[in-house]
Amino acid sequence: MVSGAKPVICGPGSVVIVPPGIAHSVAADHDPQRDVIADEHCSMTRDGLLLYDAADGDAGDLRIVCGVIMASAGRRSRASSRGRSQ
Repeated sequence: MVSGAKPVICGPGSVVIVPPGIAHSVAADHDPQRDVIADEHCSMTRDGLLLYDAADGDAGDLRIVCGVIMASAGRRSRASSRGRSQ
């Protein structure tokens, strides 16, 4: 839920994009029984990724992936297109 907005209910397979810098909360239930502080449930995986495990190793109902998507919309330079075979 984004502060000041109505909750968004998402079904299985849903993807939700929250803009950077926006405070939000996530729940796997309409009536969560406890708050989990992310920093208290964080560890580093062997791949160097951060794992936030709110289920403390048990099976969870919700999987969250955080990341950054960068896109460019610029034109290719002539130099990069010259080397292409035709």
